[in-house]
Amino acid sequence: MDQLDLGAIQARTDAATGGDWRYEAYAGLGKHGVLGAANIPIGRLDFGDGDQADADRDFVLNAHRDVAALLARVRQLEAQLAEHREKYGPRCEWCEQPMTEPNGAGWWICTPCGDKNAAKWAGQPDIPF
Repeated sequence: MDQLDLGAIQARTDAATGGDWRYEAYAGLGKHGVLGAANIPIGRLDFGDGDQADADRDFVLNAHRDVAALLARVRQLEAQLAEHREKYGPRCEWCEQPMTEPNGAGWWICTPCGDKNAAKWAGQPDIPF
C-alpha cells in the first residue's frame, strides 16, 4: 500500500463544513441536498430509495466525522509506535542512536554510522554495500 498523505487528508478534513450534516429532500421541488451546521449547503445529492440508498446516505452524512476520528487514531498509533521503537528498538553500539530495518531482511541500519557498522552490530560479517 502506498503511503497516505495524512497532512493532505487532515487539511481536507479541516476545510470541510463542520458540525452535523443532514439530508433533506424537498417534496415536490425535485431537489435533494446535504446541509451542514447553520444550514450551510454542502451539495445536492439524490440517494434514491431503498436499503442501499439509506446506507449510502448514512456513509456520506458521517464521512467527515469518521475521517477525522480515523486520522486522530492513526496519529495516536503512530506516536505509540514511535515511542515503542525509541524505547525498545536496537541502538548502535558506536553512537547509541536507534537503528532501523528498512528492507525487512534482518539488516539493522544505523544512519549516522553507516551500513558497515550496522552489519557489525548485527553480528554479521562486513558486507560490501
